[in-house]
Amino acid sequence: MNNFMFQNMPGYIQHEIEGVMSKAKSLIKKNTIFTLVSIPLIVFSVCNLFILLYRYGAGTEMVYMLLLFALLGSIGIALYKEAKMIRKEIRKVSSEQIMERIEASDVVNDYQKRGFIETIKKQPVLAMSVFIQFLQEEKNRKENE
Repeated sequence: MNNFMFQNMPGYIQHEIEGVMSKAKSLIKKNTIFTLVSIPLIVFSVCNLFILLYRYGAGTEMVYMLLLFALLGSIGIALYKEAKMIRKEIRKVSSEQIMERIEASDVVNDYQKRGFIETIKKQPVLAMSVFIQFLQEEKNRKENE
């Protein structure tokens, strides 16, 4: 686990989070590449478009350069939108994996499991923190048995 957010967590939580992240690993890699390529493309093209338009105007001799930078910018924006869609897919896959893990638990009662799952469905952004709460509850119940 390379994520600095989870380094100070207990081993049982790190292990479970690694299991969830392994399902979305290829999507995370793809998202990272798209984001790292798209942002510089957008910034580069917008800066050059402004410089060319400010210095030289939209004359006929600059049309090809303007079109080139506009094309690069549009490619960057398309990659950024694709990265955004991939982030949604990562969240969906992670949430599904977390809900499957919660449902598979034999330690926590069904009422609490439904509460955790409903919270994840209503607020998918909080799925990881809800999952950590679930894991802590599960560990507490195992220790009390």
